[in-house]
Amino acid sequence: MLDKLQEVESRFRELTRLLMDPGVVTDRHAYREYTKEHANLEPVVKCYQEYQRVTRELQESKELLEQEKDDELRAMAQAEIQKLSEEKERLYGELMILLLPKDPNDEKSI
Repeated sequence: MLDKLQEVESRFRELTRLLMDPGVVTDRHAYREYTKEHANLEPVVKCYQEYQRVTRELQESKELLEQEKDDELRAMAQAEIQKLSEEKERLYGELMILLLPKDPNDEKSI
């Protein structure tokens, strides 16, 4: 899954770069297609970036818990680990939903 998300993030960055290209901006068809794809990928990329942030913070909190001797700081780290673990699970579930293939009929008029 992480490989797929990295590909999506890479494509999102490429689209962002393309949308700033004056040659693409003057080509209405290409610009419309790129903005549509960019808009579709944006929620996935934002969720993935948040997932990465939470994962890093969780790792840092675990390292702090292992190294810290003070009971009060250990308790704070433990509480932070619990909160971040729940957030990571929630984001993972959200990413799974966001990665589901879109129905091609979703954008068509009934």
